Amino acid sequence: MTAEKRKVSVQDAPIAITAISGSTLDKSNVTQMSDLNGLVPGLTIAKSSGFENIASIRGIGSETPENAFTTQPGVSFYVDGVYIANTISLDEALFDVDHVEISRGPQATVFGQASTGGTINLIGNQPQLHQYAGSVEASGGTYDLYRTRDMINVPIGDTLALRGSVQVFGHEGFATDTDIPGFRLDGNRDISGKLALLWAPTQDFSATLTGQVSHGENPGAEQKNILDTNPNPRVVSQDYPSYFKLDTQLYHLNLDWELPWAVAKSVTSYQILDHNQQEDGTRWDVQNIGYYDHVQAWNTGMHDFTQDLTLNSRPGGFIDWTVGAFYLNQINHQYVYETSDYPGPASEVAPYLLYGDDSHITRHSYSYYAQETMHLRSDLRLTLGARYNFDKYAGPDSVFFGTPSEGEYQKGVPTGKAEVQYDISSLNMAYLSWTHGYKPGGLNSNPDSVVLAHTFNHETIDAYELGSKNRFLDNKLLLNVAGYFYNYRNMQYLAVDPVPYQYGVGNIPETHIMGLEAESSYLALHNHLRLNATLTVAHGEIESNYTTLDAREASQLISQIPACQNGGAYYNPSCWSQMEADSPNVQGNAVPKMPHLQGSTNAAYTWDFYNYELVSRVEYIYRGNFQYRIFDDGEYDKVPSYSQWNLFFQLTPSWQQNLNLSLAVSNLFNKAGINSRYTDPYGTGQTSDEFIPPRQIIGTVSYQF
Repeated sequence: MTAEKRKVSVQDAPIAITAISGSTLDKSNVTQMSDLNGLVPGLTIAKSSGFENIASIRGIGSETPENAFTTQPGVSFYVDGVYIANTISLDEALFDVDHVEISRGPQATVFGQASTGGTINLIGNQPQLHQYAGSVEASGGTYDLYRTRDMINVPIGDTLALRGSVQVFGHEGFATDTDIPGFRLDGNRDISGKLALLWAPTQDFSATLTGQVSHGENPGAEQKNILDTNPNPRVVSQDYPSYFKLDTQLYHLNLDWELPWAVAKSVTSYQILDHNQQEDGTRWDVQNIGYYDHVQAWNTGMHDFTQDLTLNSRPGGFIDWTVGAFYLNQINHQYVYETSDYPGPASEVAPYLLYGDDSHITRHSYSYYAQETMHLRSDLRLTLGARYNFDKYAGPDSVFFGTPSEGEYQKGVPTGKAEVQYDISSLNMAYLSWTHGYKPGGLNSNPDSVVLAHTFNHETIDAYELGSKNRFLDNKLLLNVAGYFYNYRNMQYLAVDPVPYQYGVGNIPETHIMGLEAESSYLALHNHLRLNATLTVAHGEIESNYTTLDAREASQLISQIPACQNGGAYYNPSCWSQMEADSPNVQGNAVPKMPHLQGSTNAAYTWDFYNYELVSRVEYIYRGNFQYRIFDDGEYDKVPSYSQWNLFFQLTPSWQQNLNLSLAVSNLFNKAGINSRYTDPYGTGQTSDEFIPPRQIIGTVSYQF
């Protein structure tokens, strides 16, 4: 585990963390991040507008996905120690994964970049010295699924090793569009490649240079309008074809140098993201809804440079310490072009430009951090950590392609943690922690707003956690539990102004979150049977007496209030005051994207018969219902619960253990579980459902050499 930027056993780390191996991901048919729902305590990944995956941990995530080019996610994403600065990257197919670490709770010191909810750290397979190795794998399945994975590791002398890997993955769409013959949604076409070079001239120094590229192109996600009367969840009627393309490049250099008195680490990266998308904004057709809303372009481009330096003390002293620094330089570009014949201002002649934006944002972020653990006794440790965070961004923003508005935001904020860890015995440990986390604020591009401020505040969170990690029955049974309470201030959310198109980000003053999590693993029957289980019980509520305008109802209010009609919404103060008066109070509403109950259980048994080894595994996942937005608006916001059964079998001949034959069945009973219920805050404000994948049967042949 690397969550503390040290190599520490998961059972010895005084934080709530889950590590999932790459082989376990395959057994659950986890091909993308959203497939992790229900498998990790406290983690929810909800889709947004067909192309973003919003990761939330314990209710802390991102309520501003459409403003992702000016805001940061609450759950930070790392690949091999590299901070990945845009949530669109979560759409990539998982590839060449050794394991994934999910750390829950604010990471306010060593992983502090906007990590108010936690971190997801994807660790890839690395080159190996002195070892010729390779593997080939081919999979096929329902919906014309195909996947090939190939890897080769080649040592070059005694100090160099080169590792290359490639994955080609795709399947036909899960959903049919009746209005466009032969057009299917929720398909996938993805190719990824990675090349890594390891240089280790001495036992004390190593350098790994990695280049990874990914190209994904598909007809877009199924987004079924909740007004659609067709009862088949996999059939939609949309007359404007969706499209999604994502290209990413990641280059990073990882240095490890063991000095006589410390261990130095450096991670330098350069990232490129190019995303292009179009979609049917009504999620229905003109025949049924009476108008069209075409998002003809929603494109994002990003170039990032990051540098992370860490210095760790060698273990064994009275104090274990870590010091470091982080820097991010980011260039963002977002272009949106949306047209409609939806009834608009009297001055507009349909069809007209419903929304347009051309934004260029440059972001700089740097921070310094330090953490120390004092070994007060052999069984008692005290950890103190602090971090100073500074964020600055600026750039022109041209809404409706008019005169660009310039703005700048900058602020420095300290964060920190305090933690006590006590060893009850050599196999049982308890910890108590307080962490103060932070996420940057920023600017709104709304020069004509009358209610919504031109700036939004940074978020803060005070997290209190009590946990215990335990091993019983001669290490056969593991049981980890954690309880937590959060005081969450200035939660950022998508807000609207009474003046049309004056969108932005607002802040809800105070929210309380609490919960209980458990993970267990039991190895029995002479190590042939393994049982695993996770459970999350959580509750979050908005404490503040706070009113805000619901974007879904804003256009209805304009059409109903006389003072707002005939263009009055753009100039009439009486219109604005009446819209404010009709804004709902969100006090007492649930925290979005936070199921009250979720969990999973699986059982795997290894059979030895004749000359074969057979691994059989059955898994059950439950993800409870939750509210998608802060408004708790009945059918528009409540995302119902779902359950899912998965099966996995793997056969290995004893005389050829490098050969594996496997069969995976996910969503055995073909449930149309709803991943998210998304209400578009802009455009025509439609609400649509996105579903989990249907039943898939995948056969795989793999060979290692």
